[in-house]
Amino acid sequence: MKNSIKYSLIYSLLLVTINIFAQADTTYLPGETVNVVKDFKAKIGSANAINSLPKPPSDQDHQPLNLTYDLAKKEYDIEYPDPVIKPIPYNETVKDDFKNGYVKAGYGNLNSPFLEGQFNYLISDWFDAGIDVKHLSANGEAHPLQEISDTYIQLYGGYYHKENTKIGAKVNFQTTERNYYSTVGFIEQDSSLTNRINDYNICLSFDHNAFDKSNFSSFNTLNFGITDHTRESEQSIVLSSKNNFKIFNPFSLSLDGHIDAYTIRSEIKQSGFIFNALPTLNYDNNKLNISIGALFANPKKFWVGPSARFRYNLDQLPMSITADIKSHVDRNGVRNITQDNPWALLGSDTLSFHKTMTFSIGAELHNAKHRLAFQAGYEIHNDAAIYNNARIDTFALSHFTIAPQDYKAIVLSLRGNYKILSKIDIAPSITYNHVINKKEKSIYYIPSLTGQLRITENIFNNKLNIFQQIAFGSRQTFLDNNDSENEINGFFDLAIGAEYMIKDPFGIFIQANNILNKSYQQYYGYPVIGINFHAGIKLLF
Repeated sequence: MKNSIKYSLIYSLLLVTINIFAQADTTYLPGETVNVVKDFKAKIGSANAINSLPKPPSDQDHQPLNLTYDLAKKEYDIEYPDPVIKPIPYNETVKDDFKNGYVKAGYGNLNSPFLEGQFNYLISDWFDAGIDVKHLSANGEAHPLQEISDTYIQLYGGYYHKENTKIGAKVNFQTTERNYYSTVGFIEQDSSLTNRINDYNICLSFDHNAFDKSNFSSFNTLNFGITDHTRESEQSIVLSSKNNFKIFNPFSLSLDGHIDAYTIRSEIKQSGFIFNALPTLNYDNNKLNISIGALFANPKKFWVGPSARFRYNLDQLPMSITADIKSHVDRNGVRNITQDNPWALLGSDTLSFHKTMTFSIGAELHNAKHRLAFQAGYEIHNDAAIYNNARIDTFALSHFTIAPQDYKAIVLSLRGNYKILSKIDIAPSITYNHVINKKEKSIYYIPSLTGQLRITENIFNNKLNIFQQIAFGSRQTFLDNNDSENEINGFFDLAIGAEYMIKDPFGIFIQANNILNKSYQQYYGYPVIGINFHAGIKLLF
């Protein structure tokens, strides 16, 4: 008991002593008012970037990330093709709207099955492989002219040897078959003839994409191709190469070129080769980009054409001013001659080469959501195969050939896309051609105005996708098989469709084409069908 009392007294005395010494210092600590943010929300833009191994580049276009040094310039220099309204047009699904792949299968009037699918498989960032498949056909339950068939199959694969080096290969097959109207000989009669084109291609590629690390990058392809037409065939071997060298900031040098060795068999056999090379010196300081070069080619005779590019980015607006001079030489091969012209036959004429020079100025408005580009240009074309018909022999039935034309044109174009509230995407494409030709009265198969407007809406948390598409073209002149000048009336085509994902990964779709049930021809000999529709299912996987 005594010990307890003693320990209690010692403990009390110790507390009193500590308290006295603690209060002996009269210095006061500084104080301040602290405002606490109660509704703080983290923003991804404020986070620090973490360096990690990037994923391999997409194999969709098989282009290197640093294909050219002026990547910012080319981001908006996209050439949108003019609209092509086929007898049964259909909506092609964009490749990045699924997981590893998808399948769409449907059926429509005119006994027309429809199939579309894509699949890509990636193994640990070192190997990828995939397949693309599309098929659309109709057996013409109402009229033989409605018989069509389109099939496309592509297999591809790539091996990532190093972080910036890829070795790839792809094999594809494409067949296009159309029935068209014909008046054979001197007796006017309806007949259904077949225009069928088959393409077989094997492509090997080597992509060394290390521009930022080694100041050099290259992309090389070797393509073996065979094209079979109803009356002609073509074999070709094409070696293409794109190379970029950094000299010193802000200068770089690029060298593009290809060699095309070909053999064409029609009435006679034609063989040869064409090469071109485009060296370019580039200056890029982010705000100003200038490229100056020259195209060297050998279409029959050695040919040199200028090439230059100017681009200036404005600070006040998300806008760029551009000016271009381009030279181009292309071989008028079997497919690009016969694709939309049933009368085409290469015959015994010397193979022609299409030479082009264009001068253009333009302006581009762009930001993260919107892009709009206007361009005005002056074009000079020599030996352009644009589906003009000329009889070889008066007594040779259905024997026609392309008559290449020389012409000049003033071209105005407006292209782009505009997003509204991230739900509605509006994509216009309009081109106006004013043809200038002093030697001939008419230039055939060039409409003065073509355009397309596509509106896409994503609602219900992107479960429902609705699209409307308008395509139109002005009238155009042509020569029929009697060498008489005629006109194809202008056209206006309207298509609508919808796609609804019921529950991942299952969805349904429906779409209708030519809903105004208009009868027209975009190419002479190919009258389009009336209203047609498709419905089916879509699976993601």
